Amino acid sequence: MASPLHVARGFAPAEGPAAVGSAKTLTDLERDHIVATLERTYWRLEGEDGAAALLGMNPSTLRSRIRKHGIRRPGPGPKDAAARNTDAWPTTQYLWPLHPMLQWMDFKMLSLIGRQRAPVIRVQRGVAPEEALVLISALIPNRRGQPVLNDWFAVRVTRSGAVTGALSFQELIGATGLGREDIPNAEKPHDAVQLQALLAPALDFAQKRMAETHKVFSAESRRRAAAELETLAKLKRLHHEQLELSLSGGDAHFAKMRERQREAKASDIDTLFKEYQSWVSQTLELDSRAHLAVAAVLVS
Repeated sequence: MASPLHVARGFAPAEGPAAVGSAKTLTDLERDHIVATLERTYWRLEGEDGAAALLGMNPSTLRSRIRKHGIRRPGPGPKDAAARNTDAWPTTQYLWPLHPMLQWMDFKMLSLIGRQRAPVIRVQRGVAPEEALVLISALIPNRRGQPVLNDWFAVRVTRSGAVTGALSFQELIGATGLGREDIPNAEKPHDAVQLQALLAPALDFAQKRMAETHKVFSAESRRRAAAELETLAKLKRLHHEQLELSLSGGDAHFAKMRERQREAKASDIDTLFKEYQSWVSQTLELDSRAHLAVAAVLVS
């Protein structure tokens, strides 16, 4: 039997260009960077989360760069067009897992569990009478707000508030049969106040567990970030060397003009690689704390 239990819910926030590989021209790098950013923002140029803001330039400048590189937004394919056509009859038919009326009733029951609430579910096995399993969803985003670590696990808490361990999501399913076995309605009331008191120690344990996960992942992320930044630094040096070679020599009368060209192109190279370096750092660096949400509480 499932009934709502009020819980404090954590924040759950909402990809980026691929890692730099072989050496490309500066024009190719800039074009790839712009295309990747446009795809990430679904080709939205303006606004706080638009491509222009992410690239650190004015929308008019971005439009000029798009025209310069001949970038075109890909048109919708046949599948996309069919998906947008709500009058089209589906070409593939699937059997209902439940009768449509029962599925409608299932949705209506789920709608009774409002925001900042979680169900209390009675299971037939896997939970001792004097304990509860608090199912927690834990998420750690990077500095760009993109989810990086997402873990589901159950914290085993006694009715006195002592944490005795944790189960992975697969272990939880194996122990309780949740989602695999029928759960009869026992028609037994539960003590919501007592169960509410178990959330604090469960969330405290979850925060410490994710702190350890954060520590391990961050160590590996720093190694990856250092390798990526070193690759970018080498590629940047290659572009500067190529620039010097392309502008070396020539008529002495045009020396000043070549120097101005060199300075302008060197500035473009520095700006582009600075954007890449910032993207690598923000993508591989995690937020300091995990965002936790109680998904359910399982009792016997």
